[in-house]
Amino acid sequence: MLQRLGALVDRSWDGSFVRDAPTPKQLRLVRNQYERVFKLYKKGFDLVILDEILVTIHFSILSEEDILRLIEARPKECELILTGRGATSRLIAAADLVTEMKKIKHYFDRGIQARRGIEY
Repeated sequence: MLQRLGALVDRSWDGSFVRDAPTPKQLRLVRNQYERVFKLYKKGFDLVILDEILVTIHFSILSEEDILRLIEARPKECELILTGRGATSRLIAAADLVTEMKKIKHYFDRGIQARRGIEY
């Protein structure tokens, strides 16, 4: 839907979950996507959404400092949305808006895997 509205959807994730430790491929995918955000900033987008990026801190793929650099580098005219669990107090302080969502029930708990077009 976003692409039909003229948005650039820059998604390179393969839909796999990080379980205990990220695979070398997962590390590479996240680092490459991270670097592309700075290039997107230069293209003048009004909105950049980094879905589940905060989870990368938990798995030591990106650091809190990495995420803070994204926030600090954001052009003033660009709305930056970061999603995922585990926002640190420093990230919360750097943000303009913070919302916490809490899972009550999820089909993943019944073993249903991520679905193309929904979760990735």
